[in-house]
Amino acid sequence: MEELVLLKSDKDILSFTWNENDYSNHYVVYIIDDNFNYIPYKDLDINYLDINKEELKDYIGLKIEYVYIDKKQKKRLVISSSKPFLFNNTLELDIINLKSIKSYKGISIGFITKTIYDEFRVFKYNNGNKELFKITEDFLISSDKLSEGDSIIVEAYKKEENRYVLKASSDVYKISIEKVKCTSSVPKVSVIIPVYNSELFISRCIDSILLSTLSDLEIITVNDGSKDNSLDILNWYKDNYPSIVKVDDKENEGVSFTRNRGIDLATGEYIAFVDNDDMVHPYMYEELFMAAIESFADVAIAKTVIREDIHNYTVYMDYKRDSKKDYFVYDYYTMIDISENMKPRSIYFVAIWNKIIKASVAKGKYFDKQNYYEDQAYTRMIYSYCNTFAFCYDAYYIWDKRIQKTKGTQTNRYKAENEDELLEYDLYVLRANVYGVYNGNQERIEQLADLFIRDSYGALIDRYHALEDNRLYPYYRDEILKISKMTDLTKNRYLRLMPEAYDFAMRIIEKG
Repeated sequence: MEELVLLKSDKDILSFTWNENDYSNHYVVYIIDDNFNYIPYKDLDINYLDINKEELKDYIGLKIEYVYIDKKQKKRLVISSSKPFLFNNTLELDIINLKSIKSYKGISIGFITKTIYDEFRVFKYNNGNKELFKITEDFLISSDKLSEGDSIIVEAYKKEENRYVLKASSDVYKISIEKVKCTSSVPKVSVIIPVYNSELFISRCIDSILLSTLSDLEIITVNDGSKDNSLDILNWYKDNYPSIVKVDDKENEGVSFTRNRGIDLATGEYIAFVDNDDMVHPYMYEELFMAAIESFADVAIAKTVIREDIHNYTVYMDYKRDSKKDYFVYDYYTMIDISENMKPRSIYFVAIWNKIIKASVAKGKYFDKQNYYEDQAYTRMIYSYCNTFAFCYDAYYIWDKRIQKTKGTQTNRYKAENEDELLEYDLYVLRANVYGVYNGNQERIEQLADLFIRDSYGALIDRYHALEDNRLYPYYRDEILKISKMTDLTKNRYLRLMPEAYDFAMRIIEKG
């Protein structure tokens, strides 16, 4: 095929050449705008072109048309044309790499880029024509209207003021299905997905993992008694990806039992959890795994992209790079620091789905059997057995709240609407916090007690002030007495920062 080649690029000028053929004696240079229109730019008799970068600032590429001109008969015949040359990095556009797999929904194509964009536009490219196929905020598309051999181009946009600006582009990509397999007897990462009534979105979740840039993954799907078509979809993936996807089917017991079953079935070096209505970025597991291996980390942690609504997302704890490496490291004591300057906060501590955990740590340690705040209970417990935590700059978990707004899923959280439900809610929180104390590493009981005081007991003192007059009093009294037998709360550094809470706890301890 005729091909356009960049010879050199300096501050102002790009220099191109292209191969000749025996049938043409003339060339027409076209510039390509962002709607993929071809605009005649220059006629040449030689296969060389210098062009000023300033002239190209509003365009995305070039194309050469090979022409034969018969001067005697005054005829002009187009012989062939080059493959479009898209500027990408030449004009400071990022490059999007593409990967395609067989999906339950036809073909899934992943857009592999470490940058989070506001919008992707997918175009079908056919005989020089570029037709818009789909606009999406996700980094993948799935469709039964795509086939092997189809050519597509993917462009990525950032919203600037009131318009979308092109920031990245793929080259013309000819769809070719990749054979995704796990070739290792010990997978690098076992990804556990609890599945319940998720036929509308489970294939998207699984596809996002299959599109990962990390090879040798294991996907463990545990069907928790779904009453829709979820199990049939899982079995389709097991049949088509037998070396990767495992399916376990059981009666409905709740998300904690379901994840615990996945832990027992996992065979990988690291264990990860994904909610069935979320996705993972293609680079996520590669970034986490490499960081964990290089830093000897027990846990590696990704940023979280929270998709709230159409064209509305936030990157939670979007820490800026301050290291030459692709990650930074905390020890256990920094990770669970309870001071007001604690970093990272909240979701990085509690959530279980933006992480990989060393299997030698996670095996034999299970989620509490309650189905609300079970992740809070698990992370407090599991972290106490870990020493090193790696945080990756370019790894992202996609927490998709858009689905939760339209479809009830396991990730919807408990909401208290009256006094009785509020009591039940606070008991869930209490149980989650004490689970870490009783099941965690007892060599770190002081730190576990600190976390209990901060996240459970201290918070309720602020809310209720005088717990003696509250229905929660007997529950908290019992836990304070149990914990005080495990560690000396009279010397607890965090409790001493809250005089009201400290005095109240001391009265309980004195009464016994």
